[in-house]
Amino acid sequence: INLTFGPESEVSHAGALGFTDARILLFPVKSMKGVFAYITCPQVLKRFEEEAIFGNERGVTLRGVYVEPEFRVYRESINEESKNLFKEDEEFFFEDERGEKDSFLIFEDESERQLHPFIYSILRGDYEKNGIFKAKFPSVILLLGYPGGGKSSFCKEFIYDYCNGRTNLDKDVYFLELRRLSYKQELINSPLEVIKKELEELAGVKIGNFKNSILILDGLDELSMKERIAGDDIDRFVEEIVSTIERKELNMKVVITSRYGYVNIKRLCDRYKNNLLILELRGLSKNKQIEWIEKYSVFYPEKRDYITKLEKVWSNKNRFRYIIELLSQPVLLYMVISANIDIENESLKRSSIYEGLSQFVIERKWESIKEHYNLKGLKPEILSEVLQEIAFLIFKSDFEYAHKKEILRLDSVKEFYEKLGIDIKLKENITEMSNLLKGLLISFYFREVEKSDKDEFDEGKENFAIEFFHKSLQEYMTAKYIYKKMSELIEKVKRGKYSKTDEEAMNIIWELFSHKPISEEIRGYLREIIEEKDLEERKELAERLKKLFPILLEIDFVVKPDELESQKFPLYRPFYTFRNFWIFAKMLTSEISYTEELTSELKERFADFIRYVQSGSKTFISMIPLNGEELKETNLRGVNLFRAKLFGTNTNLSGTIFFGAYLYQADLSEANLPSAELKGANLYRAKLDKADLSEAKLYEASLLEARL
Repeated sequence: INLTFGPESEVSHAGALGFTDARILLFPVKSMKGVFAYITCPQVLKRFEEEAIFGNERGVTLRGVYVEPEFRVYRESINEESKNLFKEDEEFFFEDERGEKDSFLIFEDESERQLHPFIYSILRGDYEKNGIFKAKFPSVILLLGYPGGGKSSFCKEFIYDYCNGRTNLDKDVYFLELRRLSYKQELINSPLEVIKKELEELAGVKIGNFKNSILILDGLDELSMKERIAGDDIDRFVEEIVSTIERKELNMKVVITSRYGYVNIKRLCDRYKNNLLILELRGLSKNKQIEWIEKYSVFYPEKRDYITKLEKVWSNKNRFRYIIELLSQPVLLYMVISANIDIENESLKRSSIYEGLSQFVIERKWESIKEHYNLKGLKPEILSEVLQEIAFLIFKSDFEYAHKKEILRLDSVKEFYEKLGIDIKLKENITEMSNLLKGLLISFYFREVEKSDKDEFDEGKENFAIEFFHKSLQEYMTAKYIYKKMSELIEKVKRGKYSKTDEEAMNIIWELFSHKPISEEIRGYLREIIEEKDLEERKELAERLKKLFPILLEIDFVVKPDELESQKFPLYRPFYTFRNFWIFAKMLTSEISYTEELTSELKERFADFIRYVQSGSKTFISMIPLNGEELKETNLRGVNLFRAKLFGTNTNLSGTIFFGAYLYQADLSEANLPSAELKGANLYRAKLDKADLSEAKLYEASLLEARL
């Protein structure tokens, strides 16, 4: 109370709590369905959009720094005779998630590249050059992008433009964050019906013109991750939307946003090329980055010198290519500049940006806490530990957020309070703890969200929860937490013994890896974090995991059987654990084989795990690394090894059975494949250069475009 409102008797400091005007976004009105419905208007939406982003102290708003995004078009969506109007995007270097560097093309004419006017004209049906696309009047637009690339910002700007009459659209527009949906078979079989019901529940009114409306569906990737939906089902979700509109001849338009890698765009385009247009949100070009900095400098004039730094970086594109890729993402550009990160540092990575940002905010918040607490013996790193554990709590949750009471029970949070001298057992300290936690979370770009209707957490009847404002920061913090906990496996006590027994080590592995598949983004951050670690530390950790691997196989990766009884996805947890464990272990070093000492029985069990986690489901992952492993005569019959890493002279595949296996784009270069059974295997675009294929059986195998 004293901290919040200030002491009554002595004037040692003012109250820490400041009150501002509340902002009402939705107004309740009487409704024929239920008791009331929520309504809003363009003026209220404008005020909402002009609120400070990230709680910025100088009032930086989305509208204040929003730069009109550009787009690229999926090559297969363009008619062959019209491809002369496009070119490969030479300004950027990165490949898409499927390794197709030239999958997306950009208009030759720069005036044609602006995303908003293009999509508005497509949705109105008056785009003058619609004949250049296979889908002349597409009913569905799939908009792909990288994390932090501006997909959600595009949706917000779309709604703002619509409400202010800038789109000239004559249909009603409905916006839905797809993560609000729950995974049931009905969602895959009848997605439009489920979406309509969800919108009606949110609005509190019946929707009468749904078949003649425009849907903006944001975050297909978040739906997939939150509900653990298999990749094939996510494809079917999109397919069913397109086919329903075709079959029922609906006058409906749908825009769906997603990160890369969650839908099979080639298959979708092949099946629905006449009604589906696939676009990519282009990263910020040099001119767009400069425009963004100029807008940001209105709020922070001292940041204008970043334009000069940016010019230097772009003048040497080959040297700074990776930095240019990072700065092309608006959120990363914001974080780099706000944290004063040196963009002329050639070793800059995404993880470096988030680490620099977190350290910048930690130091700033630490100074604030010092004004009110005795921090003797405490270091700022404790804040980082708190944030990492909260990030992991959100990662493993079913709703991509965490309840405040769950956060208060975390070990790192309790330790933090105790070291500040706050007795967490006293009820009178709850308000102080909550206010301190809230201030910390706001500083680190968290935001408060309303609890999902499907969320059964009712402790204290709490209606609100906490999530990261931007998912990429949460993913980075999750990766840091995973590596920190895994490194505990090689902490030692006296006489060189590990402090964690095998049982304790496996409990840590289960807790980290059994909840859900690690996403591509977390995997990328883990790789960057691991690469920065000392090689000897990585080797020692790999050796410890190698000793634990056969023990885990013996128990089928079911470390805690009692937990399976009350879980949402009990049968998946051992496979999640295996898959995540394996990916982490293979990142540590290429010098250690985890399979070379396995018995034939355990090797078959290993093959069964590979067969399951690769059974066509992108819920687990493609591109599983098997390079450097001893897989001689292992039965991998019919296994999906899409883009699998099996390269290297130390990969022993002698006599391995790949009968009917799916090895599309797999890397088998320099691998030992003598007498391997490859009959009927799909080796389309596989890399087989310098591989030993002596006496290998390739009868009926597909070697189209394979590198031999």
